[in-house]
Amino acid sequence: MRSSVVSFTCAAGALVIILACAEHAAEGLTCCGESEESKSAAPGLGAAEAGGAARAEAATPPAPQALRRSGLADAASYADTFRVLSDENSCSRFFGGPRMALTVLNGLALRLRSRPLGPGTVVIRMSGGYKVYHDDATGESYRLFREALVNSDGPFLRRVVRTQSARLQIGRFAAETRQAKALLLLHELGHLVGASGDGEWLLPDDGGDTRQSERNTRTVESRCLKQLLALGT
Repeated sequence: MRSSVVSFTCAAGALVIILACAEHAAEGLTCCGESEESKSAAPGLGAAEAGGAARAEAATPPAPQALRRSGLADAASYADTFRVLSDENSCSRFFGGPRMALTVLNGLALRLRSRPLGPGTVVIRMSGGYKVYHDDATGESYRLFREALVNSDGPFLRRVVRTQSARLQIGRFAAETRQAKALLLLHELGHLVGASGDGEWLLPDDGGDTRQSERNTRTVESRCLKQLLALGT
């Protein structure tokens, strides 16, 4: 029997909510409340112009430090993703450089909670209102949703038993592998990081759209494949 590939999707939705902007002011970040109707998300950062690159680098504080493992939904996958983004490389540049990428990753990891979302194809779901933060040092923006859930019924937290009829994958990777889990987190980052100057997000919205979700995963994979493969098994 020929095996089939079952791709997992990530979903994010936003409900109307009024958001305060007091926190993060001391960190050089400003935010504004924003709301959207049922969306998944979207991010792609452009390269800095040559004339401003040196000034931006000089003004940019060091990249965030890794979070403590206690309290994280999946500390091992977080650590792998942090490793992928810690260096200046094609993957971290896609997300605006190590400082921006790690800032957003840490914000997501602190919000991510494990919940049973059913045995379907949703692995991570972001929902509720969100705040948009503006990084004054880099001029870039990102958002964080009020609620971020990882499906405890899915392969991210539970090893999936493969059958002859179905092979569960994220991109080119088997769903239970380190690479697949890191790719899932990177996919979510693409829905949180702002595309430079155009008010959009790096990845097009894909909530409820399996094909768009798969295209988004392939986009991230193409930028991060070398770093994902370096994670090993």
